[in-house]
Amino acid sequence: QRFLGQQLSQLFMQVANGVALQKSKVDLIIEVSSTRVHLRSLIEGNKANKIPAPPTQEIADQLLKAYSTWVDLEAALTKTIESVTVRVSMVSQVASLSRRLLTEMSKLVLLYEESCIANEPSVPAYLINIAGRQRMLYQKLSKEACLVKYGEDAESNWELLNATTDLFLDVHWKLLLGTPATSTTPALAKMTHQCFIQQMKVVADLFSEQ
Repeated sequence: QRFLGQQLSQLFMQVANGVALQKSKVDLIIEVSSTRVHLRSLIEGNKANKIPAPPTQEIADQLLKAYSTWVDLEAALTKTIESVTVRVSMVSQVASLSRRLLTEMSKLVLLYEESCIANEPSVPAYLINIAGRQRMLYQKLSKEACLVKYGEDAESNWELLNATTDLFLDVHWKLLLGTPATSTTPALAKMTHQCFIQQMKVVADLFSEQ
């Protein structure tokens, strides 16, 4: 959901900037529907896809809070799909809702991580969290680059873009080389599996081209 929320706002910004306009709109329609289905599955559970219902009331409450923001974001995105042009006010609205949804989903992921540590401590919940977050960060920095190009609060989004890039690279090397435990995070072991190392190089090489 962190990834999908940022992907949607990145596709929206492609529409706003006139980049591959028709394809971006089609992709946006598809991903809006997909995101809604996945979020409802988290709220209600989905046995067919082996998605459990929320394991705690706190997680359920946070999911509903995130869903409320998602409803507003979906409405704004749908309006964009149906509009001939994208107004500046729409860009500001989607940017704000995108940030709010990401904040709420990030809180949710931490709650899931805490629940996992409490109930299944053998599962590397922290590793799964930050590794999965890398996909979201790449979409986030793409969105922020698009916002800079559009001229939406360009100075602030330029700072966010640089911060997101730094975080992506920092975590990439921590995942690869390992890092000791801190007062708030567990240790990460050095990556030794050859296939993982090769794939991490592919990611680093592609990222350096951007």
